[in-house]
Amino acid sequence: MAQSDTLFGTAEKHYLLGESLTLAERAVMKEHLLSLPLRDAAIACGALLRDNATPEDLKTSARLSLASLCAQLLPATKSKLRDVPLQSALNELSITLLLLPAEELRGGDYRAIIYALAAHDRFTVRTNAMLLLGRLAETGDLPALTMLQAASQDGAEQVRNNAAIAWSRIA
Repeated sequence: MAQSDTLFGTAEKHYLLGESLTLAERAVMKEHLLSLPLRDAAIACGALLRDNATPEDLKTSARLSLASLCAQLLPATKSKLRDVPLQSALNELSITLLLLPAEELRGGDYRAIIYALAAHDRFTVRTNAMLLLGRLAETGDLPALTMLQAASQDGAEQVRNNAAIAWSRIA
């Protein structure tokens, strides 16, 4: 397990740097698609979806895992508990969702979790969600437009800035 954890860490680093994954790194990310902690599953999905060398069947597995992860985390978005691993998973999830095409975000639990992330009490989660709302708004999603407009009054500067960036891409 220690070797797998080390390889996961190396693969995560390559993912975050925008570098290609090795075959072994893709294999370890595949193992983590349905793993706990949920943060690792979100990272695995993102790494596989972003990597150009990932075969399509593995990208499909990552998309299915991502949809499952959204369904699992949706109820947790309403939690007021200060659960750090949960918050980390939500942050990673919001970043991973940015890798999906805008039209794909309209389906399944994606739209519901994006709305929930945009209304979350933690500004870090809301900040990333503004860019996701912008992607939905580009497809004509009226609730996303409304939420983006309301975010221009958010108490967190980072949220307001990302809402403005998202809004500028729509206009």
